[in-house]
Amino acid sequence: MIILLSMLMMFHALLLLLLAMPKYNKQISSFPKRDKKLESNFRHVGYALLAMCIALLIFDNGVGVGIAWVCGLLTLLGSLVSLMYAFNQTNTAASLIWLPKKIFGVISPSSAYFYLVGYTVLIASFTIHF
Repeated sequence: MIILLSMLMMFHALLLLLLAMPKYNKQISSFPKRDKKLESNFRHVGYALLAMCIALLIFDNGVGVGIAWVCGLLTLLGSLVSLMYAFNQTNTAASLIWLPKKIFGVISPSSAYFYLVGYTVLIASFTIHF
């Protein structure tokens, strides 16, 4: 279960880091054009989610196996995100911004924190429960 949570967290982290770059987010029609605050928040939340994912995998599996899981998931999900974005940019971005857009109504700089808070609550519930 922790591996599935880590995969989702790393997938969203890589998508947030991808959309934080103006070179890539300007190709998406539903993305606000050149919002530096939004790009900055996406970048910070993407790195925070990636760090949380690495810490979760190392804490759950130990240092040796945890680092191997991190490398494997990073390779697998990095390739998946690259292929998804190469074939259909709009649907790839929609997999990230659809839920915050439905909840908040618009893509705002605070919509990235939706994922950070959500995954923090999930990790807390897993560590308390197990």
